[in-house]
Amino acid sequence: MPGCPHPDCGKPFRSPSALRKHLRIHTREKPFVCPYEGCRSAFAQSGDRKRHLRIHTGEKPFVCPYEGCRYSCAQPGPLTSHLRVHTGERPFVCRYEDCRYAFTQPGALTSHLRVHTREKPFVCPREGCGYAAATSGDRTKHLSVHSGEKPFVCPRQGCRYASGRPDLLKKHLSVHSGEKPFVCPWTSCRYESGRPDLLKKHLSIHSGEKPFVCLYEDCGRRFTQSGTRNKHLRTHTREKHLACSQAGGGRAFAHSGALTRHLHLRTEKKGVGCPHDSGGHWSVPSSDLQRHLQRHLLVHAGEKPFACPHEDGAKRFNQPGALKTHQDKAL
Repeated sequence: MPGCPHPDCGKPFRSPSALRKHLRIHTREKPFVCPYEGCRSAFAQSGDRKRHLRIHTGEKPFVCPYEGCRYSCAQPGPLTSHLRVHTGERPFVCRYEDCRYAFTQPGALTSHLRVHTREKPFVCPREGCGYAAATSGDRTKHLSVHSGEKPFVCPRQGCRYASGRPDLLKKHLSVHSGEKPFVCPWTSCRYESGRPDLLKKHLSIHSGEKPFVCLYEDCGRRFTQSGTRNKHLRTHTREKHLACSQAGGGRAFAHSGALTRHLHLRTEKKGVGCPHDSGGHWSVPSSDLQRHLQRHLLVHAGEKPFACPHEDGAKRFNQPGALKTHQDKAL
């Protein structure tokens, strides 16, 4: 049985051909080159090149066997991960006590563990920024703050919405379609949404589940959403990661809403004021703060459009935040 002659290896093989394949690990030889023009990929094994070629051909031979599911992929690994969507299997479990999170993929678990360790290895390359993130995706989203580029534009005629991120554009498009196919299954609850992630967040109101625990000892607060927990953590860290981009600004904020209001104050765009108040409440011509003014006007109109789903609409509120506070107390 031939063995690897490389120092400190000595691995045995059943055939000379298997030994030759193995030796390329040590020599770093990559004789199998991609034939597509402009592609410089090369591989040590012919099987690796064969899998790579599917990127160019678009071939997806690995098909989900579940009826009605049209998922297919070029590699067997992603199909294995996808099947867990149907089976509900989550084999990658968080090892921290009192944390009940489990995942379908090991990479998702690795990212989640940084919530506990507070590790943030992905640092913003912008000089003087100091932003760091637990995932590369979060850093990518952050970089659009510096570039100011918004290449993802709403195709709806007359809509000027643009974003630096494709996921935000996808969420925005549900505003135009008006479709809300994701309906709350709870009896007497009339909630429906155009996005599955919003329905998932809504369901935690009924279940009372609060899986996101504050990481600081002697705090003990729990939250239904990770974003709310992350905002809460800044009360401990006093982190202010959102810096004012205006020249001479020098200020930083913990929450995006505070930064938005600050920027409009600096550019002196005090647009629409409350007609019932002597300047105490105001808004600017941005969709976010205009919405705040519209909500504020409900106080004067006496309207209470936000009904508690647990009491058949008997308990109503004029602000969504007041409804959420009421529901949290009821849980």
